[in-house]
Amino acid sequence: MVVEQGCRTAGWTLVTAAAAPAVLVGAAILARGALTTSYDPLSETLSVLAGRGSGRWIMTAGFMLSAACQLATAMGLRVVRLSARIALATAGCCGLVVAAFPVTVSANVGTHLLAAGGELIALALVPILGMSSVPTTPPVCRPRCALTATLVLCALVLWVYYEATHGVFLGLAERLTAVTELAWPLVVVVFARRADQPVTGPLTGVVANFAPATPDGGLRTPMTLGDRVSAPAA
Repeated sequence: MVVEQGCRTAGWTLVTAAAAPAVLVGAAILARGALTTSYDPLSETLSVLAGRGSGRWIMTAGFMLSAACQLATAMGLRVVRLSARIALATAGCCGLVVAAFPVTVSANVGTHLLAAGGELIALALVPILGMSSVPTTPPVCRPRCALTATLVLCALVLWVYYEATHGVFLGLAERLTAVTELAWPLVVVVFARRADQPVTGPLTGVVANFAPATPDGGLRTPMTLGDRVSAPAA
């Protein structure tokens, strides 16, 4: 007989969590290659790529696919607290709004910036919202790791704000912040999948690990069938 414990994290979340940052980076590279006008990735944002030239559809598709991956990961990552999953899903919804309201139209600028800022903030809060001391929680969701990750992500978001208002490296700050934030759910999924590996094996092996104690405090060793036959009657 075999004892098996199912996984609490859907297997496909590993794909969606990895695809979220990968799709965004890949779309940015392809959109930049399709652009015929000058573009500075250090000072100009991904939103500029989504609103300029022939590569705008590539970047817009990248926004949409990355957002969809975030939503899927939020659905499948059942091992973390619901509040963290809601924050991740909120970030995905903000990403869809970013794609739907490009900066090519002046009327869309306010909505686009609000959604982009909301996505960065929501992703920065995912670690602390998923923090837990429960033994079954992935190690990266324990208080020390979660608080450290939150501080790092919040610092990156503040860097983006500084560059948007006073700096000249907004493009670099946005890229590093977005990729780092999207990498956190992937880290959680990897550790959660490792902790959720099914436990399989003969039932006798499982029972042997829980042998009852004898009155003198020792552990009673399992008896074979021969031992039971030859044992004196009580």
